[in-house]
Amino acid sequence: MMTYPPCPECHGHEFDFDKKTGKLTCKKCGYTTYLKVI
Repeated sequence: MMTYPPCPECHGHEFDFDKKTGKLTCKKCGYTTYLKVI
């Protein structure tokens, strides 16, 4: 299981990750961010 840095909005640690787009969505507050795929 991957670990992510805490959400900048609510500091939650649970995210839904969309592998196709690289988008992370915080399960707690709905904040979205994109992982940079290297």
